[in-house]
Amino acid sequence: MPAPGEPLSETWVGRAIEHGCSLAWLTGTYDPESDLLYWTTGNPCPDYNGDERKGDNLYSSSVLALKPETGKLQWYYQYTPHDLHDWDAVQVPVLIDAQFQGRPRKLLAQGNRNGFFYVLDRINGQLLLAKPFVQKLTWATGIGPDGRPQVAPGSEPTTEGVKVCPAVSGATNWMSTAYNPANRLFYLMAMEKCEIYTKSSAWWQPGQSFYGGGNREIPGEPAKNS
Repeated sequence: MPAPGEPLSETWVGRAIEHGCSLAWLTGTYDPESDLLYWTTGNPCPDYNGDERKGDNLYSSSVLALKPETGKLQWYYQYTPHDLHDWDAVQVPVLIDAQFQGRPRKLLAQGNRNGFFYVLDRINGQLLLAKPFVQKLTWATGIGPDGRPQVAPGSEPTTEGVKVCPAVSGATNWMSTAYNPANRLFYLMAMEKCEIYTKSSAWWQPGQSFYGGGNREIPGEPAKNS
């Protein structure tokens, strides 16, 4: 992510740019044929309060395609612009060579914590598919032709609290995924769960978590794993 005044700092309008998180905390994956390293990134901070980080908050909650010799960015795709629900994108992407819509493609597939399953062209970053893989998904009505989520009204955390699905633990998380080329199926651990999201004005302190809010479970609505 940028420092104040650097290119893309305009996607971090407010004080949070000084402590924006967005860390990568799981491994990426490498494609020797294209010589590209794919790495996914964490969510922005404060997690639940975006008042001091207006904009898309690049390159949080994204996948980056990098040249390993130089670190030069080749392309990126941001799964959750201006993430307000702690849905980091570090679920490990899977590289697949397969027919897609009638032609051979170099694909990158990921089941994202935000509840959508994504398929990208791993050479140029083009979004090819984005569909929900859980039923309890209320924060967005879909992914638009521009690749951006169509955010549902009333899904932003409030001081009183608002019910949003999926829960903060995500529709999936760090659990390993797999692809079987024989039956062309993608396997992942999924969770159906909603929670109440709140935001607060709590600010960054050294050595403390920087959430800017919180989440709580909904009585009588247990999680269902699949």
